[in-house]
Amino acid sequence: MKDQAKKLRAAKERFDFKKGFSVLYSGSSENARKIKTREVEALNKKVDEQDDVIVPALNKKEKKNDQPFEWLCCEKCSEPFSNTETDRIPKVLDGCDHTICLGCIMDLKRPHIVICPICKKMTRFKENLSNSGMKTNFTVFEISRRQTL
Repeated sequence: MKDQAKKLRAAKERFDFKKGFSVLYSGSSENARKIKTREVEALNKKVDEQDDVIVPALNKKEKKNDQPFEWLCCEKCSEPFSNTETDRIPKVLDGCDHTICLGCIMDLKRPHIVICPICKKMTRFKENLSNSGMKTNFTVFEISRRQTL
C-alpha cells in the first residue's frame, strides 16, 4: 500500500511539474507571458547597464594628444573610420584581414586586386569593387556609429 501511495505521489508530482513546465513555456497562460516579459525586461536592463559603462569607455580618447584609438583609424591614411562618410567605412581585406577605409581601398585598387599597404598581400575581387562583397568591419563600424550619437 505504501509503495502504491509513493507511486501515486511521484506520478502526481511529475504531472504537476510537466503541467507547470508546459504552462511556463507554451505561452498559453497569462502568467507565463508575464514571466517571459519580466525576463526580457531584466535582460534589456542588463544590456542598457552594460552600454552605460562600455560606450563611454570606448568613446574615451587617448590622453597623450586627444586622438582616437589607433584601431578606430585607417591603417593607411590614419583618418578615423566613420559610419556616415562612405569613403571612411572600415573594410576588411580578405587576403590578410587588415582593416582600411573604403577610400584608401579605392585609391589602391588595380584591376581585380587590392594590395594591402601594411603587409603587401593581395586581395582579389570579381568585377567592380562595389560588388566585390568586401566585408565591413562591423565592430569598428558600430563603435564609430555610437561615437556619433
